[in-house]
Amino acid sequence: MMALFRAEWRKIAGNRLLISCLLWVWPFLGCALTGLLTLIFLLNTDARANYINEPIPWTDAALLPWQLLNNIFGRLLLLAFAITVFAGEYEYRTWKTVIPGNRRAQLLLVKYLATGGFVIRFLAIMMVLLLVSIGFMNAIFGASYPPQLTIDSFLHGVQDVVLNATLTFTAALIVTTLAILVSMWTRSILFGLVAGMVISIIESFGIPSLLFIASELLKIDEILDLVIFFPTFNTDNLSSWINSNQPLIYFDATPKVPLLASVLILTVWVVGLGWLSMFVFKRQDIQ
Repeated sequence: MMALFRAEWRKIAGNRLLISCLLWVWPFLGCALTGLLTLIFLLNTDARANYINEPIPWTDAALLPWQLLNNIFGRLLLLAFAITVFAGEYEYRTWKTVIPGNRRAQLLLVKYLATGGFVIRFLAIMMVLLLVSIGFMNAIFGASYPPQLTIDSFLHGVQDVVLNATLTFTAALIVTTLAILVSMWTRSILFGLVAGMVISIIESFGIPSLLFIASELLKIDEILDLVIFFPTFNTDNLSSWINSNQPLIYFDATPKVPLLASVLILTVWVVGLGWLSMFVFKRQDIQ
């Protein structure tokens, strides 16, 4: 298993064009953001004064990279990377060279782990660069860098990063796995990427809106309750519990969902989609 993982890691790392275009762009964006803020503060004295009075806390800066996976641009980069890694095996016909001597379930699991590992690695690099560059910017303008670094604040900051990063990565993993399933079925990078973007948009924005419209047209408030079974609601609900210690309510009719219930629902989604991808892959004819 470890040999398969190392081989997959080296294979992904060897695709320098893919890594440069879809992963190194994240650390670059982190540095570009700090550079843009520095330029604004140099040219605008009012903006600089306001920032000195209310600087960005390092705890918030550490969360910014992980929140990137919650927007369409971040999802697009993740989807493009993951689908190229998976569907590229079909388009370049490389599955046949590795499948005969290995179990398919192990190969697919290793590919998931290696792909996720690369994404987490580059987001962590972006986080470190943001923390250092914002700290350097604050030193230039004489701004503080709250909260004061103590053992308690450090442990609390690490806890926030781990919980929020796990949550956003899980949400992105669900959408990505759905797109990977499409790419496995169509054996196409393009179809997988298009499907992933459509699924991401519908799941994030379309389902709550459609349920609300259906509830209003049919005059059945219970229809709104169906939103609690979808990943976006449960990731938002867990985020609300983690950061505000209270449940999320999309609509007045939506019930308050406990933290453990959302954890269970997301676990079912992740495990179910993972099993489905294994099932499909193990029964495919590889050409």
